[in-house]
Amino acid sequence: EVVSNVTETRWTPLVLNALIGFSIISLKPILAQIPMCVLNGLFFYLGLSAMRGNEFIERVSMTLITDAKMMPKNNPLTSSVSLPVLKKFTIMQMACLAVMWWVKGSPAAMLFPILIAALGPVRIVAGKAGWFTQEELNALDEEVETDPGYVGAIAQ
Repeated sequence: EVVSNVTETRWTPLVLNALIGFSIISLKPILAQIPMCVLNGLFFYLGLSAMRGNEFIERVSMTLITDAKMMPKNNPLTSSVSLPVLKKFTIMQMACLAVMWWVKGSPAAMLFPILIAALGPVRIVAGKAGWFTQEELNALDEEVETDPGYVGAIAQ
């Protein structure tokens, strides 16, 4: 089949957001009755459930494993690069995250977007400095489908 034209409509997101806004405004007295602890628990649960299957979180948990026999054999993260390279890359990412977290809470917080933009050059420097080969960086950066139950399997 050959696509002759595509008609894009912006009405669906507009109507959806208008309905959400209308429901918040009209249901404000009812929503005000919900305790903040319930909302905090809901958002905490949503945050935890979003972490499941996150490659960075899985690599952080793998960084804590010291015995190579404990590493999962069928995980694509461990089959594409060696364990020391995986740990070194994850520690580099954790250091970048720590710096960004510190800057976010400091008086220099307005530099945060510059730090986000600097993450690309950090990867390039890591390759040029010889910390990682280009093949390793490509393997670590590619999107892999991971098992969402893997993080829970490590904790057991």
